[in-house]
Amino acid sequence: AKFIQAFVGVGLAPDAGGIHLLSRSIGVTRAAQLAMTGEALTAEKALEWGLVYRVSEAEKLEKTREQLLKKLRRASSNSYAAIKKLVWESQFKDWQGYATLE
Repeated sequence: AKFIQAFVGVGLAPDAGGIHLLSRSIGVTRAAQLAMTGEALTAEKALEWGLVYRVSEAEKLEKTREQLLKKLRRASSNSYAAIKKLVWESQFKDWQGYATLE
């Protein structure tokens, strides 16, 4: 798998908050590099940079997916909803704004 910010190749700038989110995930320098060069980010590099937390070989993808789903099914969906909200909101609020969510 590869991730490509292809906008520059067609004379456009990334939209829909892509650079905002990407720069928060991998840093401003790396986000700018990807956006300005249009270079492909490999799965291995995405893992190294913390953009993804796991990479699986194609032959093992189904088994890996099933193992993760089995683990996730054990917990409360309410807990996951709260965690998802807290993680997402933490990206857009300062500490005071975020702390009120908890």
